[in-house]
Amino acid sequence: MRRSAALLGLLVTLAAAPPAAPFFTGGRGPLLVRFAGTFAPWDAQDVGKLNALTVQAGERRWRFEVDELHTIAGPDPGNMLLTDIVPPVLYVSGAAQQLGVLADPGIVGKPLTLEGWLYLADRRFFVSSARIGAPPGG
Repeated sequence: MRRSAALLGLLVTLAAAPPAAPFFTGGRGPLLVRFAGTFAPWDAQDVGKLNALTVQAGERRWRFEVDELHTIAGPDPGNMLLTDIVPPVLYVSGAAQQLGVLADPGIVGKPLTLEGWLYLADRRFFVSSARIGAPPGG
């Protein structure tokens, strides 16, 4: 009987506890998001501009002027989510096919849509989709 009560207590405690993922990611798990904006050549003088991120993809560094940022699932704070990326530097990784779009100097000034997993705690973005063009409905 005592063992059953202890097991029940443990199960109740585990059921009430928050998921482990937010603990390891600074309070939040990764967010599935969609960025829309344009890339520009990186310039140290542009660091800190409103709605702009420095994007590091391998050896390539860009200034990403974000027009829209939306979470695809869950609450959507919109562009306010940018204030959680401090300092405003995003390290991008993903499949070579997706990152190939970001390596092309011809993307400067063109509308770009990036979708993937945003890890706020370490400012990492895993690209699942990168395409030239505005987001659907955008």
